Amino acid sequence: MNEDNIYQTEDMIRQLEHVNYLIAEMNVDKQKLERELLLRFKRIAFDDNDKMHISKEGGETVQVGKYNLTMTTNYTYRINKKEYEVYKNHVRREFNPVTEKVSYELNKKAYREAMVYGDVDDKLMLSNFIELEPAKPTVKVNPCTNI
Repeated sequence: MNEDNIYQTEDMIRQLEHVNYLIAEMNVDKQKLERELLLRFKRIAFDDNDKMHISKEGGETVQVGKYNLTMTTNYTYRINKKEYEVYKNHVRREFNPVTEKVSYELNKKAYREAMVYGDVDDKLMLSNFIELEPAKPTVKVNPCTNI
């Protein structure tokens, strides 16, 4: 890279850092405003330990002046698998909300090795059920420590 390209690239990186900073600041402000609106409409409450509690689960739209404000408050449901294994045989079948299912996981390293070292038949077979799609590119900026 010549000096002009380095200067332009560094300038772009500085701009990107600034934009990332502004976005982070705006996200904090957005979260504060959302929290205040949810409190104002009694959708959430906080206990003495600042733990949030949901007053009403689901969505609601209210008209405020010339705005329609849609608020959604839900719970995140998780299964404690270890505890479920203890209790699953004691829960009546019609009230058991858990469905057990097989999970498939792709070993990318094994796939890449097969695509490099496998024969044509291996590659063709894998291409029948493995699909590749470009992931969203990311750019991360970190300060250089060796200057």
